[in-house]
Amino acid sequence: MGVGLESIRAQSLAFLGKPLRKDPREVVKRIPDAGMACYLNLVFGSDGETSDIFEETLRFLEQTRSVVVSPHILTPYPGTVLYTYLAQRDRLLFKESDFPKAWAFFDSKHVTFLSDPMTPDELREGFGMFVKELFSLRKTLRRAPRKFLGTALLSSLLKNAW
Repeated sequence: MGVGLESIRAQSLAFLGKPLRKDPREVVKRIPDAGMACYLNLVFGSDGETSDIFEETLRFLEQTRSVVVSPHILTPYPGTVLYTYLAQRDRLLFKESDFPKAWAFFDSKHVTFLSDPMTPDELREGFGMFVKELFSLRKTLRRAPRKFLGTALLSSLLKNAW
């Protein structure tokens, strides 16, 4: 079952316009109990997030035993409310004149704006560490329930290419 959790922190969810209604641990842990594998989408770089979000999220994923995880860097696509918000605050790393070449960086794997309080380097490096750790063989084996181990290993292999 796919879950657009986005973040494990209420403050990050509020920034994204998704107020936290239930404890994320409770929601994510109930999915395997119903016999389904959990597929989580996560987004990093919301205002208020510090670099400790990466380690905290790794611990959350191990505790909740999430099978498939799709991590992303928050990406302000032109024409969105987020893009306008960041543009008004001069926090975009690309100007309109940088397009169409800049589109190559709008893949949710590159930093395209100034996060607050993380620097672009902190966000980039923290995300890189997170991806490397999350999709490592060791973390995948510790995280995935035995019932869904094949799915978790395939996902990690495809996302990280050990």
